[in-house]
Amino acid sequence: MRIIIFIFFLCLFGEIQSQINVDSLKAVFHSDQSHDSTKYKTARTLIWKHYLEVNVDSALRYGDEILALAEKNSNRQWLADGYNSIGSANRIKGEYLKAIEALEKCVKINEELENEYGKASALGNLGILYMSQAEYGKALENMLYCKSTFEKLENVNGALNAMNYIGGIYIYQEEFEKADKTYREALTTARKEKNEMMEAFIIGNIGLLKQSMGDLDSALFYFKKGIEMDEKVQNVHGQMTTNLNVAAVYLELKDYENSEKYYQICHEYYKSLGEKKGVSMVLTSLSEIALAKGDQKKAMKMGKEAYDLAVEVGEVKQLSSISNLMYELYKKSGNTSKALEMHELFMEMKDSLRSEEDKKQVLQRSFQYDYDRKVMADSIAQLEKDKIAAKDLEIEREKTQIEKQKRNFLIAGLIALALAGGFIYSRLRLISKQKKIIEVQKTVVEEKRAEAELQKEIVESKNQEIMDSINYAQRLQSAILPGKADLKKYLKDYFLLYKPKDIVAGDFYWLESYENWTYIAVADCTGHGVPGAMVSVVCSNALTKSLIEEKITDPGKILDRTKELVIEKFNKGEGLRDGMDISLARINFNTGELEWAGANNNLWIVRDQHQNNIETNTENIYLEDFDQYERKLIELKANKQPVGFYENSVSFNTISFKLTQGDTLYFYSDGLADQFGGGDIKTGKKGGKKLKTKNLKTWVAKFSKYEMDKQVDHLETTFELWKGDLEQLDDVCMIGIRI
Repeated sequence: MRIIIFIFFLCLFGEIQSQINVDSLKAVFHSDQSHDSTKYKTARTLIWKHYLEVNVDSALRYGDEILALAEKNSNRQWLADGYNSIGSANRIKGEYLKAIEALEKCVKINEELENEYGKASALGNLGILYMSQAEYGKALENMLYCKSTFEKLENVNGALNAMNYIGGIYIYQEEFEKADKTYREALTTARKEKNEMMEAFIIGNIGLLKQSMGDLDSALFYFKKGIEMDEKVQNVHGQMTTNLNVAAVYLELKDYENSEKYYQICHEYYKSLGEKKGVSMVLTSLSEIALAKGDQKKAMKMGKEAYDLAVEVGEVKQLSSISNLMYELYKKSGNTSKALEMHELFMEMKDSLRSEEDKKQVLQRSFQYDYDRKVMADSIAQLEKDKIAAKDLEIEREKTQIEKQKRNFLIAGLIALALAGGFIYSRLRLISKQKKIIEVQKTVVEEKRAEAELQKEIVESKNQEIMDSINYAQRLQSAILPGKADLKKYLKDYFLLYKPKDIVAGDFYWLESYENWTYIAVADCTGHGVPGAMVSVVCSNALTKSLIEEKITDPGKILDRTKELVIEKFNKGEGLRDGMDISLARINFNTGELEWAGANNNLWIVRDQHQNNIETNTENIYLEDFDQYERKLIELKANKQPVGFYENSVSFNTISFKLTQGDTLYFYSDGLADQFGGGDIKTGKKGGKKLKTKNLKTWVAKFSKYEMDKQVDHLETTFELWKGDLEQLDDVCMIGIRI
């Protein structure tokens, strides 16, 4: 069996969020503390990143949730996104009419909103549907529109994704030269953009092109190169898809050992996901390999398992493949009736692939056919039983005679044992007394041991409860932190240094984009560990609510409103005075405008010493020269109060500042400056002094000349050398952004 799996971004015509644990996302979505905008984003992430390819029903359910949120908030863009999700899910499920209806609604709404990106995304998903129906003309028309639109919008990833599909359409039409030209152009662009994940997909598709052309050696070369790149970018799904293609090529080359190795890798992956269709498909191939190697028993075992899964899933194409293989297996084993049954099922499944309605009818007939064949088989088996009934009766008589002889021997043995019993009776009484004494002693020991085990179980149970709460807090906190993709998208040239003291942290970082401004913050909440993490969730949600839902855009006013929300939340408890220190800015990267506000945490801007001077050393802005590094450090001063309960609190100030190209901004918590260390490595003397802000400023000024990835390496290494063997005292968080 030749398997060709095309490697496309099947969900890229919808926004892809960062990879977060599903349980964490579900917890955020169903939390009463989550606002509608957070729920909307979470539902999209669950659909496009987790459920669309492996759990379509869940994807549909969350699509309906997005529609409900859209109606509640009268948000037509959310409504369009909901229809896009539902349409894509129904396409994968095979409900093509429902898919078309939803996607056309999405197109119409986006046209009314003049949202070219949304319209192109929906038309792209319609194009995928047309591909699955072999309507390649319509599919190509949609994908060319997507490519053109995304290029006009300067959305390189969208254009590359459309080109991936265009190349696939050309392969289906056997226009290999056009496919090769398309993929080569896409590969050049992906490399120019340094998009390694897209590059891996394109390389895999070039492998499929070579496989379709019959150039199997070249196909293997590109597939393996694609796997290496998928491993590098940690794209497990893409890696497994390419593994399937490698296994298929080796199977075509009759290299059964290598083919089996790659299929086994995929089998474990699909099994871990509970993806029955994938498991059935891989088991079918493994059964085929076992048959080719002459291991008919193993082939039959795997084939039956694959068949049962295919019936359970009800996937006609897979039923067609496995029934054809089972026909061969039963024929070789001499079971002609089962072989005929499987062959007839294969022919029915083959015919049923022509339409979705035929699929349903043939499946029903196949199940009835299985039942009818079983009844017939039972009748034949009954005739065979009648023929051997006389022989069975004769064998039973012989068995009865043997049992009678056994009983006679047993009676004789019991009599002999009774005669010997009197002799050993007195000895048994003595042993019994000794045994009772030992049992009493043993009982005492066992009671002590049981008590110790009980105490151990109590301790282990408490420890497990603690770990469960920590892990739950970690999932919640992971869900609020922006992912690497979003940081890269909005901050461009940046670094992140994030080192929680424990598994979870009181420090967190926050990112949003609103009306051409990028909002970024680093915050330090009360405490660290689980308590700090729980406070960070409340504070992060309060920031999001202030900006996204209440549309407060001034940083100082955002902190004022966030303070009110935090106090309101914690006053519901027992008068808790938790809160956070924070450095919050909004940046317009196009104009160089910066507006900033802080609570106890300042903002540093490092600039080349030869840049124009600024008005400094005012109440809110302080300048410090680092001549040895040809740098000057501009410090924006924060209000000396937290975001939370504070006596005699005042409104937070907003400072406006004009940035210039080459400026580097540093947002930080106090974990770095408060760390004890400074020991001497040569003498072994342990450090016992704080790093302090002054020394940290020197580090920042010194390392600011490097590229951002080098800066974070230098900062982390220098911090670890300073700390030495001492314990990390607090959470550490710093974000650097180069303008």
